[in-house]
Amino acid sequence: LRGCYEAALAAADPARVVRDGLSAREVALEVGRDRPHWIIAVGKAAPAMAGAAVAFLAEGQRRIAGGLVVGAHEAPAPHAELEALVGDHPVPGVRSQRAADALGALTERIAKQDVVLVLISGGTSSLIGAPIDGVRREDLAALHSVLLAAGVPISRINGVRKRFSRWGAGRLAEALAGAQVIPILLADVPNEDPSMIGSGPVSPDPLEAHHVERILREAGIAVRIPLSVASALGASYG
Repeated sequence: LRGCYEAALAAADPARVVRDGLSAREVALEVGRDRPHWIIAVGKAAPAMAGAAVAFLAEGQRRIAGGLVVGAHEAPAPHAELEALVGDHPVPGVRSQRAADALGALTERIAKQDVVLVLISGGTSSLIGAPIDGVRREDLAALHSVLLAAGVPISRINGVRKRFSRWGAGRLAEALAGAQVIPILLADVPNEDPSMIGSGPVSPDPLEAHHVERILREAGIAVRIPLSVASALGASYG
């Protein structure tokens, strides 16, 4: 039992996940060796994952141009070029909005063909939780609260809220179009579905509006979602 416990901890070690993931992508990284490298780390394991990425890039003498680390608690940035912020969890708030805006500003600095390490772990959905256009920030927070209170499984929660989140459902990948994006995902959902981990910032959304509506209906909360969220869901049928 002790051996199983220690093996589970080792397998979920954020630094190890990053080192192993980047080592497996050594060929891809070599292609962009002379390009600026950026680090985007979001989630409860973000500081540890960013620190491992900084160490890996330093070993390979690759230049870090900048980046953002958004965690659940105060932690120093592991590199002078990285900005460290704290978001709100488990329900997004003002700090999450600030982090989401900082991420938006960062994506505008990243040029085509630059190398971007995107490190995602549990908590990402809330820590950079900000709404898409047409959805009020307070309503996105209320949606999070309703889903959590209803006891909906995490994969279904993410299936719903990412549709209304600024950086969910592959929208970060869209903002980084043209850059060489290298994602490292630390799974916190069953089946390790990339589109569900952290609400899938760099993964396309396989769900359609009717799937989201069915999740809400089966959870018995379809009539409790905020008006701007319901309007956005209805508009996606058009």
